[in-house]
Amino acid sequence: MLKVKVFRCRICGDPYIGNEAPTQCPFCGAPQRFFVEAKDWNPNEFNVDLGVISKKNLEEALKLELDNASFYDCATGVAEKAGDHYG
Repeated sequence: MLKVKVFRCRICGDPYIGNEAPTQCPFCGAPQRFFVEAKDWNPNEFNVDLGVISKKNLEEALKLELDNASFYDCATGVAEKAGDHYG
């Protein structure tokens, strides 16, 4: 019987349960070589100091993603009120 293990993606941190690491991360698409067993996961390796420009760019990207989520939530509500149901 194969032993099930827990793996973590070193790029995005997504956990994966299986006999071996997937060929690519189901969340971010990183190749298998970026997976480690969960017991070897070290979140501290991602503590980085961002420059002012990088931090500003990341904050703007996050704001854009959050605004997009709000837009799609609103659009779904409008569609449902109009009688359009998807899913």
